[in-house]
Amino acid sequence: MAARARRSRGAAGFTLIEVLISVVMLALVAIAVTAISVTGVTAISTDSVERQQDATTAQWTSMAFARDVQGASGVVAAPCGGPVAGRLVTLRASTGTQQIEYRRSAAAPFRLIRVDCSDGSSRAVVEGLTTAPV
Repeated sequence: MAARARRSRGAAGFTLIEVLISVVMLALVAIAVTAISVTGVTAISTDSVERQQDATTAQWTSMAFARDVQGASGVVAAPCGGPVAGRLVTLRASTGTQQIEYRRSAAAPFRLIRVDCSDGSSRAVVEGLTTAPV
């Protein structure tokens, strides 16, 4: 009778070592899944921010250029201030003799620059372009 009681008691559960090993393995799997998830979410977030910045840049450029084109009476063949490397287009304003010129920087990362020929002021409309604007 005593032998039968010992056999059934020993086969009826898990040892402490088996439980601890199971908990450690479960924790390792949970850490791996969390690391993969965090990496994926970070990549998606970064990609989303870059696309939003590209869309905002394109919108700003189209607004600035469209405003200048709508206010222009024509395209000027000669650049303002003599030959300029990277000149894209020179527009004559419909009122007065003001001219607006769009240029690109010479080296990458490229910039699209708007120059007011009347006072020589310039500002970058878009910065950080990987391909040169044409």
